[in-house]
Amino acid sequence: MVHFSRFLTPVIVSAVMAALTPPAQAQFFNFFTDPPSRKPQTRPAPAREAHARETPAPLPPQALVPASFAEKATFNDTARFLAGLPAQNEALEQTTKDPVWQSHAASFNNSWRQLETQRLSKIRAWSKANIKDRAGAPLFYMFSGPDFLYADAFYPEASTYILSGLEPVGRIPVINEYTRRALGNLRSSMASSISLSFFITKNMKHQLRETALSGTLPILMVYVARAGKTIDDITLVTLSPDGTVAPTDRASQQRGVQGVKITFNSGPGTPKQTLYYFSTDVSDSGVKNSGFLKFVESFGKGDALFKAASYLPHSGNFSQVRDFIVANAEHVVQDDSGIPVVYFKQDQWTLHPYGRYLGPIAIFPGRHQNRLAEIYQRGPAKPIDWGMGYRWRTNESNVLLAVRKDIGPRQQLRPAISETPAVKPSAVEASVPAPATALAKPADTPIAPPAESGTPPTTATTPAPAPTAVQAGASVSSPDATPPAPAAADQPKPTPPSADGAQPSSSSQ
Repeated sequence: MVHFSRFLTPVIVSAVMAALTPPAQAQFFNFFTDPPSRKPQTRPAPAREAHARETPAPLPPQALVPASFAEKATFNDTARFLAGLPAQNEALEQTTKDPVWQSHAASFNNSWRQLETQRLSKIRAWSKANIKDRAGAPLFYMFSGPDFLYADAFYPEASTYILSGLEPVGRIPVINEYTRRALGNLRSSMASSISLSFFITKNMKHQLRETALSGTLPILMVYVARAGKTIDDITLVTLSPDGTVAPTDRASQQRGVQGVKITFNSGPGTPKQTLYYFSTDVSDSGVKNSGFLKFVESFGKGDALFKAASYLPHSGNFSQVRDFIVANAEHVVQDDSGIPVVYFKQDQWTLHPYGRYLGPIAIFPGRHQNRLAEIYQRGPAKPIDWGMGYRWRTNESNVLLAVRKDIGPRQQLRPAISETPAVKPSAVEASVPAPATALAKPADTPIAPPAESGTPPTTATTPAPAPTAVQAGASVSSPDATPPAPAAADQPKPTPPSADGAQPSSSSQ
C-alpha cells in the first residue's frame, strides 16, 4: 500500500480531478450530493410526423410579398394567382417565382388537362348540340355550392348565374403569405369536384373554414379564371326579405342572406356576365322569409341545372324551389337527383334522356323512379361519353334534358342593386383567417318522393315506338309502389360512404 504525506493529499486530489472529464467530474461530485431528479426520456417523433407538422418554407428573397402587394393586384390578378395561372400584371410576376406557387400551378394544370379532355370539352359539345339559342338567359342552379365549373360548361352564354348552397361565402381574398400557405387546402377542397364532378360535404366543412382562403369565394374565383373569364368586380352583398340585394356594410351588423356578386367577361367585345352565390337554406321553411325566390323570380324565365342534389327536389320539404323551377325554367338539365319526372307534365314538357339510368346509389334508398326507368327502357336514350353526379363514371351516368314546349319571347328583368363600388380589403384585414363558424343546418332533411298514384293518367295501353324525345308522363304503365316516407324530421340524413367517391355533394341543403 502506498502512503502519502498529509500535506500532499490536497495536491494529489486536485490533480486527479483536473484529469477527469466533465462527465466524470459530475459523477464524482454527485456522489456527495443528492441525486438529480430523472426526467423521462422523450421518444423522437417519426420522420413523417415531423414533416407533417413543419411550417411552410419561407418565400425566397426574390419572391417576397410586401405589405402593400395586395394594393397592386386587381380581383382578376388574385383569381389567376389562386387558379395557378400566369400573372398578367407585370408588378405581380415575382409571385410566379415562388416554388410553392409553381407547385400549386403545376398541380392545377395537370388536373385541368384531364378534366378538359375527359369531361368539360365533351359537355360543351353536348350543350352546343342540344341546348339552342340560350344566350342571355339566366341560369338557376340551386343546391350547387360553389360549382360554377359545370354551370359554365352546360350554359356558357348565360347572362346571370344564380347559385346557392349552405357553405359560407367567406371574405374577399388578397395575395399575401397567408393565402400562399393556404393554397394546398384550396386544392384539397376542390379535388372531389374536379375528379368526381361534385363536392364532398365533410371535406368542405373543414377546408373552407380553417384557412385564410375560407368560404366558397376563392373556389368561385378559381373556376371563373380557369374558364377563361376576366373578372371585373367582386362585391359582397346582402339579400333582403323583399328580394333586393345591396353591398354588404362591414361597419354594421348584417341581417339577411349573405352572398357575393362577381361580374366578368369572356374577352374584349363580349357581353358582361354576372355570377351570384348565396349562402342560404332553400327548404320551404328556409325560403319563407329569405327573399331568395323573390330575387330569382325578378330575372324572369330562365334555365336550370341539378347535379348531385342529394335528391332533395324529391322531398316535400323543398316543394317551393321545385315548383318554382317547373314554372319558370325553359330548359332543365339534371341527373336523377333533380326533379322527379312526374312533375314534368306531358302537355308542357318534352323529355330527352341521355346515358343510362341505373338507379340511385346505396346511400339514397327509396329514390328510385319507376317512370324514369321506363323512359330509359323505352328509349332509345342517346349515349354520352362523359359522366357526372353520384354515378360519375363514364357509361354509368344519366342526364335528362327537359324542354318546355311553349317557350315564349324572353323578357329578362334585373333586380335593383346599388352600384356603389366595393371596398377592397386591405392586406392587413385579409391576412387574418376568418373565425370558424358553425355550418348552418337545414330545417328539413330529404324524404322519399310522394306516391305517384295521383299523377296525370298515362297512355301505356298501346305504346308507339318511342322516339328519343319522350313525352313527359307518357311512358309509365303503372304508378310507383313506393309509399310516402315519414316526415323529414323523423328521418336521419344518409351518411356518406367512405369509398368509391359516391358521397353527397356539399350543395345539399
